[in-house]
Amino acid sequence: MKLLSLTIRGFRSFREEVSVSFEPGTYFLLGVNRDDPAFDSNGSGKTSFIAAIAFVLRGRIHTGIAKDKLINNDSDECFVEAVFSNGLIVRRKKKRGQAEGLSYFHEGRWFDGDLAPTQEGLDKILGMSDTLFFQGIWI
Repeated sequence: MKLLSLTIRGFRSFREEVSVSFEPGTYFLLGVNRDDPAFDSNGSGKTSFIAAIAFVLRGRIHTGIAKDKLINNDSDECFVEAVFSNGLIVRRKKKRGQAEGLSYFHEGRWFDGDLAPTQEGLDKILGMSDTLFFQGIWI
């Protein structure tokens, strides 16, 4: 299962919507801080990009930061969508002060509803535990 595209909006340093499509090859995340060039690439979104993958699939990031803190300061909600080569589409959103929403498309239909059972269904498709996800290296 390969990541084909990632869409991020209102998540950490990504205020505006950003969509990235991946073609076969090698990728490097390089950043330029356009808000304050004195900080070079610090704050340009490299870590937030990787954290968005964790958030959409697991509902948290490696640091354990509160979910409302994942929302960009100038946004009311964050949204991340990941599209995979096996047809799986995963969407997660979080509005400030409200519960998060998770939905995914798999084998021709959308799944959503209560968070815990929806996450369990996604976990079965992903085939890895929360611990394995955060302690492993994925390429």
